[in-house]
Amino acid sequence: MADISTAFGQPFERIVVDALTDVERAVLIEKRLISEKFAAGRPQRVAYISADLGISILINEGRSSQDTGDDARSVRCAGISHGGEGGRLY
Repeated sequence: MADISTAFGQPFERIVVDALTDVERAVLIEKRLISEKFAAGRPQRVAYISADLGISILINEGRSSQDTGDDARSVRCAGISHGGEGGRLY
């Protein structure tokens, strides 16, 4: 991804989903930053999550470009503002 922090005007954290513990995945699911399907999906999944937790960009979500005509990425916008507590997201 090009410079997403510049494009969206805020910093993003890059999260390699395969490297997360079950608890860390559960926290991201609970915060509605990733889906259960994404958390359990195929290897090489990455999420970029904005500092205010309002935007999640999911890479390699599990859809096949052959099946949908799309590449395997999605952008989710929460539409609500979470208080910026700083630190890690999970």
